[in-house]
Amino acid sequence: MSAFKDSQEKQYVRENLWINGILSFLGNSGVNQPRYLCMPGSRAIFEKQLIEMGKASRDNIVACEIDNTIASDIVVALPGCKIIRGNIDRLLGGPKDRLSSPEQRTQEKLFSLFPFDIINLDYEGEAMPLDHNNLSYRIRVWQKIIERQYPTRPFLFFLNTLGQPNRGLKEEHSRIIRDYIIKDIADHFKKKIINDMWKKVESLGGKQLSYKYSRICLYAVPMKIIFLGFPKFKVSLLTAPYTYVGRTGGNKSRMICFAFRFDTYPEELSAGVKRDKDKYANLEQAIDLIEKTVEVYSEEDDYILGKYNLKTNSNWWETS
Repeated sequence: MSAFKDSQEKQYVRENLWINGILSFLGNSGVNQPRYLCMPGSRAIFEKQLIEMGKASRDNIVACEIDNTIASDIVVALPGCKIIRGNIDRLLGGPKDRLSSPEQRTQEKLFSLFPFDIINLDYEGEAMPLDHNNLSYRIRVWQKIIERQYPTRPFLFFLNTLGQPNRGLKEEHSRIIRDYIIKDIADHFKKKIINDMWKKVESLGGKQLSYKYSRICLYAVPMKIIFLGFPKFKVSLLTAPYTYVGRTGGNKSRMICFAFRFDTYPEELSAGVKRDKDKYANLEQAIDLIEKTVEVYSEEDDYILGKYNLKTNSNWWETS
């Protein structure tokens, strides 16, 4: 079972980032019962909330879970939903020839359930873990999701992830991710945007490498997802990201939460200049929103100074 505990901060993110994003999306898209892919956890707190609000139905929910005990708990919490038992990163991003026969069958089942209106990847792990080639396999997951979605169907994509490496903190890890993103994206976006962005990362780096890494993730994740989505979709951050401190056992870990909207293009619109302009504009908008990242905190977590009442702080990375 997951060691992460639920918290006021996490519920604030659900209410203000996820719920508000879903209500806005459903109101604009005309979708009444969204098809929903998620990693709900044993109690499926958020999914049950959506059902109670009439914004989701169990038979349209697909839940992925590798742990058999948690999967059984999800069956009890969400009777009637579809359960995909397996590692979602391997199923979505793993090359077929590297999967076992049962995994291949599960992958085919998962792929057959696409497309979705809402995808919510609520990870306990880091945003961009590196494989033995120093490439992030999770980027392949995002790419596969986008490939499987229909270009005529808009969707929401929520990503909740650790803002620090979970297997030791190394300067090299941050440098590799930074260099990887620059190499992969810099030639496609305006160089000035890239240079200005990394200057801000360095200047706000703080004394602890964990803070520096969290800032790199704050920039790198939206950059990569926006880049992967174009020209098939017009991709944008819905709002400024949220961050809070998650608790697991006696340890505390910074979590970062993103919400993206993937909009479709009219068929008559070419994939040329207009889409490139949108890409540049949405990247600049994302950077502006990232600089307004909101921290949710309370004093019951002594890792951060604050008050017992839940507070938000948009200057956390300048003062930490």
